[in-house]
Amino acid sequence: MKKIKLKAPAKINLALKIKNKRPDGYHNLISILQTISLFDKIKLKKSKKLKCCCNNKIIPTNNQNLAVKAAIAFFEHCKIKQNVKIKIFKKIPIQAGLGGGSSNAATVLIGLNKMFETKLSKQELCKIAAKIGADVPFFIFGKTALVSGVGEIVEQLQPINLKNILIIKPKKLNIETKLAFLKYDLSKTQQNNDINSLIEKFKKQEPFSSYCNSLFNSFESTATNNQIDEIKTKLKSAGAICALMTGSGSSVFAVFKTLKLAKKACKLFSKTDFFKFICKTI
Repeated sequence: MKKIKLKAPAKINLALKIKNKRPDGYHNLISILQTISLFDKIKLKKSKKLKCCCNNKIIPTNNQNLAVKAAIAFFEHCKIKQNVKIKIFKKIPIQAGLGGGSSNAATVLIGLNKMFETKLSKQELCKIAAKIGADVPFFIFGKTALVSGVGEIVEQLQPINLKNILIIKPKKLNIETKLAFLKYDLSKTQQNNDINSLIEKFKKQEPFSSYCNSLFNSFESTATNNQIDEIKTKLKSAGAICALMTGSGSSVFAVFKTLKLAKKACKLFSKTDFFKFICKTI
């Protein structure tokens, strides 16, 4: 196989609890992640040299790009002298808490595994992914999953079916995940957020409406600003059954009972100031 085209989905955090800071500087966390129908597109083509290009000029195309790191890690792991040209067509906003870069990396690993017929299992790909970034192992599996540790432990849950998910991302508010963790203050975290009971509700496949008000994100206690709060308030006033920041921000997702309500809420945000997407779980 000389060429391959793949879709790299975004994710939302249905719950995110930061537990503690580790001696190595990273944070242990536990999160329920969900892939959604917002995609970047990845094209892979066998090449004599490792190359990368992207339609978004802000995105680095050297080894700072997680997709490039994934290709390097894949070839080193498989001990094969091959290379690839990576084309990335970005639609997922950057520094948004939607996992675009991590998804690109995981998609490259999945694609190279097919292209070079290396037949690595998802568990083996996950081991490579864990060396690249915290969310990358999750994207090897996708759908609904419980993620813990620093993101390397992934337990798939029964998939949930949600439609009418509205994503709102302020264009001028970019939050770098690394800096968000550096600024994170554990002492201000709301300790009463019960992640364990929420996990049980997911595992028992209880109706989403029964626990949607229990969804939470530890980052919201210390990392939000007035604009994030204003977006959440506006979405709830427009009829959202829940509205929550995803990841370290700056995107907010809201779930509506009907597509009509989601579209009506979407119109409250201008195209010039916000990225806006209506999605579903996948």
